[in-house]
Amino acid sequence: MGIVFIKVVKTHSPALHSHRVSKVVTVFAFSANAADVTAQGTTEDGLTWQLTGDGVLTISGSGAMQDYTAASQGFSSYLTQAPWGELSDDVQSVVISSGVTSIGKNAFRGMTVESVSLPHGLTVIGDYAFSNAIGEGCVTEMTLPEGLKSIGRNAFTSSGLQSVTIPA
Repeated sequence: MGIVFIKVVKTHSPALHSHRVSKVVTVFAFSANAADVTAQGTTEDGLTWQLTGDGVLTISGSGAMQDYTAASQGFSSYLTQAPWGELSDDVQSVVISSGVTSIGKNAFRGMTVESVSLPHGLTVIGDYAFSNAIGEGCVTEMTLPEGLKSIGRNAFTSSGLQSVTIPA
């Protein structure tokens, strides 16, 4: 069994009488399995993300992903400032779940990933979304989903991408 964290929050609610205190208990359980969540969050646009111990970064929710900035990491190298950017060394693959309609500018810039899964219903890949993802083991092939309407400027520049399958 993993480690269990219990968070107890005491709140005072007028609806529960003026001197009554209610307790909210939240339980978080973590185990040492590779597929367990190691980091997670919610972006300003309401999409959720989670990184598992086996290196899978999953973006879920409904709607468009916001645009992000990228910070210089030296000569011609940039890294996304998205919430998952600081975990880039731990990310091996990116999964964009059904319901996400666009990938924001710079979203995965500078992240060397082995695979990318894009959902049907994705309509936009933003500028520099996967650029500067070079290095050992980076994704070399990608299948674009049906319904994709726009690929931003330099979305795959210096990415190591060698083959792209475009639906008919």
